[in-house]
Amino acid sequence: MLRYTKIDLESNIDSCAKFRKDSYVASFPNSDDWKQYWNEDSYRNSLQKHAEQFPDGLWHVWLQGELIGQLEFAYRDGHGHVNLFYLRPEFRGKGYSSNLHEHVLGILRSHDCQTATLRVTPQNIRARQYYEKHGWEDKGIDSHYDYVHLYSKDL
Repeated sequence: MLRYTKIDLESNIDSCAKFRKDSYVASFPNSDDWKQYWNEDSYRNSLQKHAEQFPDGLWHVWLQGELIGQLEFAYRDGHGHVNLFYLRPEFRGKGYSSNLHEHVLGILRSHDCQTATLRVTPQNIRARQYYEKHGWEDKGIDSHYDYVHLYSKDL
């Protein structure tokens, strides 16, 4: 059974950075392109601000006492945005992601969100297939970040 805890940034910031960095590696398979988008110091600073703005938007995922994943999302004015939907590689493809997905959507709904978005690199075929299977619609290249596609979902 998965357990969710709000992220304690004082004790778990290193895990957060490690997971986020790995998400970039997964998003750009067979390429080092991710390095131009990753800055660990900026990420660590942004997490503090995120936690203040969205107190329900940072979660760690545990399985039998082991930290296996991380969720980061924002919510405002009826809309949610998923910044990170992460499982460690050895826990992918085992059915846990559907539980994470429902956890995120449940919290977004509790904040009166009617829609949600997320971004996926075109190279990350596995993630794209997963989101499409779960009802996310590919809206094409994101107008703010031309290296990702924007996905949306009605909640």
